[in-house]
Amino acid sequence: MDGRLAEIFLAGAKLDSTADVAARDLGIAASLALQAGIDPAELRAALTRTTEGKRAGALGVALDLALDDISLEDWA
Repeated sequence: MDGRLAEIFLAGAKLDSTADVAARDLGIAASLALQAGIDPAELRAALTRTTEGKRAGALGVALDLALDDISLEDWA
């Protein structure tokens, strides 16, 4: 282990809902990309932002939390 980010785990609030399935699949896809050598900062930069410049989706928020050493309270 070299300390690089290699996995992201995401889930929705309601098991097996459309949002839950999408979140889990997104976490799996992101984990595969990270394990294949994609730079997590590059992945984060490619994701959608709100008009205020914040991350719009769960993966962007998770990468902000992982890469910037911030808490959910800091992000909100």
